[in-house]
Amino acid sequence: MNFLKNLIVNIYYFILNTIDIVKQYSVFLIVGFVLLSGSFIIFREFFYFGTLTLHINEENTKIIIDGDFKNLADESFTKCKNNKCEIELYPSIHQIFIQKDGFTTETQTINIELQKNTEIFFQLKPNITTLEDT
Repeated sequence: MNFLKNLIVNIYYFILNTIDIVKQYSVFLIVGFVLLSGSFIIFREFFYFGTLTLHINEENTKIIIDGDFKNLADESFTKCKNNKCEIELYPSIHQIFIQKDGFTTETQTINIELQKNTEIFFQLKPNITTLEDT
């Protein structure tokens, strides 16, 4: 019986001490929780994309993904150099259009997978009607 009584008393004091610690360090616990939550959101966003690498034989092309024109000067989502562009996209099926004046429009449907790179090659060809008009 003494054992049970001592156990209950020890548990009671443990709970009281734990409550005191939580009271004393509540600000630190809250800040820590917020920081961990924020880190989770940042890492979730960081790891929630796949990469599309476009190889295009022509410069100064218009890239349209799912009906939205992509501004290649926007460094937040794309890196372009030497006719090669890397664009971060959410995992899904996407419709890609590549356009340039005087050339036929090329299109491909692709599947972007989480944290994987998908490489697509576009070979724009001169528009025959444009050549005949000149």
